[in-house]
Amino acid sequence: MRYTRPQTVEEAVSLLSSTDGATLLAGGTVVVPEITRLGGTGLTVIDIGRIEALRAMGQEDGSL
Repeated sequence: MRYTRPQTVEEAVSLLSSTDGATLLAGGTVVVPEITRLGGTGLTVIDIGRIEALRAMGQEDGSL
């Protein structure tokens, strides 16, 4: 298993799109089934929990 912690949305998207067996970690509950399913082999965890741009939601022009 490989663990990464990108600093930007762009870096996270690049890792996700270019890495086979990648899964996102934002809180942990979604990753556990993936680790179990794959046994950790070939899995890349992309931790997006500290990307500042993803810490808030807002409404703009009627959209979230």
